[in-house]
Amino acid sequence: PGSVLWDGSSIMGRIFMVVLRRGRTRLAAQRGRWSLGLPPASYELHVFDTPLFTQYPGSVRDSAAEQDVIRRNGSEFEAFVRSELARRGLPRPVDWMKSVFMETVKSIAIEAFAASASPWPWEASEATDALKAGNLEPDGSFLVITQEVLVDENLRVRLIEFTCVPADVYGLQAHFDALPWTRAFAEDLGEQLALLLLKNAGQEIGPPTGKGGRSGGRASRFSKVAERGAFPHP
Repeated sequence: PGSVLWDGSSIMGRIFMVVLRRGRTRLAAQRGRWSLGLPPASYELHVFDTPLFTQYPGSVRDSAAEQDVIRRNGSEFEAFVRSELARRGLPRPVDWMKSVFMETVKSIAIEAFAASASPWPWEASEATDALKAGNLEPDGSFLVITQEVLVDENLRVRLIEFTCVPADVYGLQAHFDALPWTRAFAEDLGEQLALLLLKNAGQEIGPPTGKGGRSGGRASRFSKVAERGAFPHP
């Protein structure tokens, strides 16, 4: 299915996520092997609370000329969806972005995260890296990924792909002066990512914010949505 059209253009949403390698490993010298610690090492999936939208001509984002691409924030897209629902005579959920869109993308991400697993050597084909399943990323490792989705003609959220190249974040810089919200979005995303990584490394900063510890005096905008064991490697 194709995207719902907004002023004749397609629209794609990007949701920013981080996979954290949790836990601390140590060398058990007497046994001559590594200890995975208690609690054991694991991987966590964290999701940023606000998506970024891109409006573009045609059906493929990568084929659109940059000068024809329009950046949209979550509030703008939600206003469009609500007007589209009203035009069709359909119910307009309260806080559609949070209660419908974000809950759907989280469900998709959780399912994909749980299903992600490298095959064990006895399961692997010749073309597969048979050693990856037993690998463990170093303490403190992380991966920033972007979930790309579209909202189709029936206003249902559809997955396009997961990518490690969130190019549109860099593209926001060209709009800092014309669209002030783009600067705030990019800076807040970067700051929140830094706070999340510092917390994972046990180096939280700022005044205490309650049971959650220290986070620069600000509540985290990344929420943990899933956790899985370290093996097989995702």
